[in-house]
Amino acid sequence: MEFVVSSLTKPIFDLSLLNPKLYTAIKEVRDIFHKRKQLSLINLYLSTCKENLSLPIREYIYETPNLYSLSDLVSIPGGTMKSEIDKALAFGKSHVIGCWICKAKGFICEVCRDPQVIYPFDNEAIYRCNKCKAVYHGQCLSKEMNCPKCRRRKQRQAGGKDV
Repeated sequence: MEFVVSSLTKPIFDLSLLNPKLYTAIKEVRDIFHKRKQLSLINLYLSTCKENLSLPIREYIYETPNLYSLSDLVSIPGGTMKSEIDKALAFGKSHVIGCWICKAKGFICEVCRDPQVIYPFDNEAIYRCNKCKAVYHGQCLSKEMNCPKCRRRKQRQAGGKDV
């Protein structure tokens, strides 16, 4: 009984170890995982902002997206956890987009050069290179195309010759 009581609020269940298939089998779990990864990216902006803000949610939610407490797991089906995460996402996005310091850390799409700043946490609209983490509009670059930043790096490593 002590274990159950202590696991109510302690994040001790790592879904990636317990059953990674939950992410593909259960839409709500997959969606929450993706939102938690977004929070993690937003936190990178907030943690370096001079306003010294933090997300209004438990730290492990965005620091370790695979870890859950028992109460977290129980709150998934009813939508409570999603609602809590959505509020934290709205808070974080609002700050980052409105703060001139955070906005300066955003990205300009190198392909189309649109001056509108884009962010790695905007999953639906962007493509993020897995190697260098550069961010582009999703319609400008895809997994099938070569990342311009990685291409430049390869060129430099090859002594400036076309690769």
